[in-house]
Amino acid sequence: MMSNRCWIRSAIVLSFAFTGGCSDSALRPDSGVAGRDSAVVNTNPDAKVCAEVNVSLSAATPSVVLLIDKSGSMTESFGATNRWKAVYNVLMDKQTGLVAQFEEKVRFGLMLYTSDYGFGGGTCPILTEVPIALNNYQAMNAVYEPIQLVDEGDTPTGESIDAAADRLKKVTDPGSKVIILATDGVPDTCAEPDGNGEQVSKTAAKNAYEAGISTSVISVGADISQSHLQEMANVGAGLAAKGSEKAPYFQALDATQLLSAFNQILGNVRTCEFTIDGSIENSYAGQGKVVLDGLPLAYSTEWTLTDDSTLEVLGTACTTIMAGGDHTLTATFPCAAIVH
Repeated sequence: MMSNRCWIRSAIVLSFAFTGGCSDSALRPDSGVAGRDSAVVNTNPDAKVCAEVNVSLSAATPSVVLLIDKSGSMTESFGATNRWKAVYNVLMDKQTGLVAQFEEKVRFGLMLYTSDYGFGGGTCPILTEVPIALNNYQAMNAVYEPIQLVDEGDTPTGESIDAAADRLKKVTDPGSKVIILATDGVPDTCAEPDGNGEQVSKTAAKNAYEAGISTSVISVGADISQSHLQEMANVGAGLAAKGSEKAPYFQALDATQLLSAFNQILGNVRTCEFTIDGSIENSYAGQGKVVLDGLPLAYSTEWTLTDDSTLEVLGTACTTIMAGGDHTLTATFPCAAIVH
């Protein structure tokens, strides 16, 4: 599993070119500078005109909602501090916090959740939120840091997953969408604050996945059964709750394990999707040529277009990119593929 440090230091050099060979055209050679838009049009009305355009291709930016349990049990001891403060430190410490490290690469949103005995407080769940955005550390910390948790409040996890998913559905930019849930106890519900909300939570995570949003769960402490954690992890990854295929779940018993859990999840929110600065007519996708580090990739098995502005690298080529290091990815399409 790649650490966040490896991800931060890795880089990919992206060069994306639309090209087409047209005879009788007096086009000057392209500058060849990756990421620079340039189009040359022959002013001779009798010539066959074809543009050569270099446009940028950038890694799709993931969107992550940090869904943090704000119930009273988060005041319980966790090493030298309590559970609430331990989660805050891992995420928001100015020097070592993961949000500060990842804020330029991940669109973060914050959602702190609880209830006042279900609907006893008038609203359920009770949410403290910061909208999803890049470079969001300062805005998140301004909301998160001042909160002094008290020993009260319930845990409507399922309804809060629904709320987090609703926020992520509104993100229209390319990139994976993920809820990272950090909680320390058996969930209840808004309707039954003293009831067991495990099924409601699993249903919410399943519905989120069907909307294109995965859910990863971290147990802060040992109060949640491992069977529930496994089932939540499974449905959050699109698997059967009690199936033979198992998704990873995380149970943190100290600050080191908590940091490791967040690190592993954030390390996996990356994808091999790349956003095209422009649009391609999908019927021409098979005529494209995609090259990674000088080696051509096969269409449909090693790369594909997921929509008219998103290219996804597949299989072992994706594994190569995800492993880190410097890579050069280029793509070439006939000029007829450009959507005007």
